[in-house]
Amino acid sequence: MAERSARIAAVGVGDISLRLRLGFPWCAALLAAACVLVTLPALIAPARFYLVLGAGCCELDNPHMHWWHPLVTPFLHGVGCGTAPTLLHLVANVALFVLHGAIIERLLGSARFALLTLTGLVVHMVLSYVIASGRTHGASGMTWSYLLFVGFVLAWMYRRERWRWLRDPLSTAVAAAFVLGLAGLTKHWHVWSVLVSVPFLLAWAPSMRGNLERIAAGSAPVLGSVAGRIAGIGCCAALVAFDGVVVVGAVAGWIR
Repeated sequence: MAERSARIAAVGVGDISLRLRLGFPWCAALLAAACVLVTLPALIAPARFYLVLGAGCCELDNPHMHWWHPLVTPFLHGVGCGTAPTLLHLVANVALFVLHGAIIERLLGSARFALLTLTGLVVHMVLSYVIASGRTHGASGMTWSYLLFVGFVLAWMYRRERWRWLRDPLSTAVAAAFVLGLAGLTKHWHVWSVLVSVPFLLAWAPSMRGNLERIAAGSAPVLGSVAGRIAGIGCCAALVAFDGVVVVGAVAGWIR
């Protein structure tokens, strides 16, 4: 029992997020890269690229929503009204993919991570058109769907280590991002994203708990089939590839 307790105490939230050898979180990394890929041109020439990749730029408005917008604008950040707000929006969602998304992918596997994330994306796309005529941007429709899962992990860690896990800087970063997520619930878009995640959490909580216990005991987590992993990563890679093609077309002037 003492040996088991020692192993549990040696595992922190930061380990589960990035450090332990649980497999590289390909889906989370690909989606974070997509945010940078789509937003970078708008940082360089906002008045031009926010009208091609997004719906508007400050006082400039694009009256026509292009067919590619539903799959591109969720990765476009900021409103083109200044570098700092754009970067803040981008960094926040990239951090949530890297810190929170990686936890879910490494605990539940790429297939379930992709299913949760892409469900959030689809629901956000629908709500965007119903509520705002498609004029939204940012990845929070996906990243806020991780909030309850990370809260589950933090609660699990607290029951075993109390506050000792906060001594680790990476664990502290995960917790800080969780507090940021809670503060962000003042926006109704984030609330919708959290609500989407509820049935997934209820269905997958036993698997998460079991994998956390396995990791703490030094065993490998159960992450589903190889085919599921390939499918999950493939879906995320296809989405990023599509966005990449659109961005190249916009930069080259083929898409206006």
